[in-house]
Order: sequence, then C-alpha cells, then structure tokens
Amino acid sequence: MGGGVIADIGGFATALYHRNTPYVMLCTSIVTGIDAGPSPRTCCDGYGFKNLYGAYHPPILTLTDRRFWKTLHEGWIRHGIAEIIKMACVKDLSLFELIEKAGPRLIRTKFGTEGDIDAEFEELCDLIVGKAMEGYVRSEYGNLWETHQCRPHAFGHTWSPGYELPAGMLHGHAVATCMGYGSYLAKLEGYLNDDEMHRILKLLNHMELAMWHDIMDNHDLVHAANLKAHAKRGGNLCAPVPRTIGKCGYINELSRERLDKTVDEYKAICQNYPRGGKGIDMHCHDVGLDDPSAVAGDALKGLANQ
Repeated sequence: MGGGVIADIGGFATALYHRNTPYVMLCTSIVTGIDAGPSPRTCCDGYGFKNLYGAYHPPILTLTDRRFWKTLHEGWIRHGIAEIIKMACVKDLSLFELIEKAGPRLIRTKFGTEGDIDAEFEELCDLIVGKAMEGYVRSEYGNLWETHQCRPHAFGHTWSPGYELPAGMLHGHAVATCMGYGSYLAKLEGYLNDDEMHRILKLLNHMELAMWHDIMDNHDLVHAANLKAHAKRGGNLCAPVPRTIGKCGYINELSRERLDKTVDEYKAICQNYPRGGKGIDMHCHDVGLDDPSAVAGDALKGLANQ
C-alpha cells in the first residue's frame, strides 16, 4: 500500500523472495494508480542511477481509488498528472481533451475529493483516471518483458532520467520537461504541426508542470542520457513522441550536434510561456521530501571510492 516508490521497491522485494511472491497493490498516489501500480516492471535505484535493479513481476491485483489522493500534498497531485498527460499525448486524444476540460481544478480539488466539486466533475475525474489506466495497460501488457522498445508509455522518459536526480526534481516535472522537448522534436520530424505542439506545451504549462529546468542547459548531461537510452534500447534511440496528439511515433537517432541545437531552440520557446516554462513546486524539497540530488551525489562519490 503506497505510492510509486513503494510499488517499485515492494514489488521488487516480492520478486526476489522465493523468486515469485504474489502481492496486491493498493495505490495511494496518482503515479501508482495509473502507472507504477499496474506495471509489470519493479525496480529500485542504485548508485545514483534510476531503476538500476529490477525484475518483471506484476501484482496479481491493482486497486486504484482516487479518494486516497485527498491526503496528498497539492504538489504530489500536480506532478502525478504528468503521467496521465503522457498517455493522452501518445495514446488517447479523448483523454487529452478531458484533461484540457478539467484543467487545474484537478489539482485544487485533488481529483474531485475536496473543495469545489459536484457529481459531474467527479464523473469527469473517474473518466480521466480510467482512460489513463486503460491506455497504460494497453501499451504495457502487449510487451510485458520489453522484447521490443516500441513503448508509447516511455514518452517523457528518454532524456529526463539523466537529469531528474541531479536536479532534485519531482518525477512528474522531469517527465514533463522531456515531453515538452520531445514534442518539439516531433514537430521538427513533421509528426506534429505548430498548433499541435503548442497545444501540448500549453496543457503542460496550464497544469503548472515544468516545461523547462535550467539543468537542461548542461548539454553534456542531456547528451549522456541520450547515449544511455540509445544503448539501453539496443542501439536504437526509439524515443516515443506524439505523431499527432493521441498517436505515437518514434525518433531513432539524435546526434550531439542536433541535440545541442534543438535544446537551445526549445528553451527559447519555453521562455515565451508563463513562468518561463518553469513548474510550480517542481523540486522534491518544495513538497517536503529529501533532495535526491544530494543522495545521488553521495552515492556516486561512494561508487568512485570503491
């Protein structure tokens, strides 16, 4: 019972114990409810790297009840919405439209569990959660053991793993910056037109998520993430991006020269948005959590000393 970290670590522990201990996941956060909870992948970080250790060990039952989300910090609600936007962008236009309709009211009411709510809005919240789960499960369970890397639900997870921990960012905000950059690349590929790209960026900004973080000025860090993703995915970047909103395409190559150029171009676009594209409460310490950048730094120092 818990959020995404508990789902990943608890599931990994049960995978190790007798190699196959069954478990039920009761999801108390958005990230667990529509992503980590029903996921067949379990994992934990190691030596400052995201998800270094893991196993394929899905729960026998996942229970998602948004009433648990009433207890969450508003910042945890906000960053969790990024995982729903992810599925909307690459799997379900109707979900994208529902999020646009609901807007930041999702955050203020904690998905219709407190404050200014009515039956119609609660039904809208249920529909958003249900569609997000359906899109995720359809993407994940057709490729349970990642035998291929055409994985729509990895949108926003190609470059962000390289700077999420050093920046001390909440996961959803890091994913949102990566979705924004990926949408710009999709536009350059001809997958999105200018209006579609800005529609995605406007939704991210309207939901108070980060489109940009200054750590992305460190091109070496972003490029290192690009290389790691390329290697992890069998020598093919296979970065999922929207191919029109609600469908998925892939970018297979991104040279260092093009990366440097496009990151700077994307930054210039973000500057024209409210807050310069920055998110609200986008760091872990902003919502009362430990700063993972310090933990990651200590771990890497320990690894170097070994």
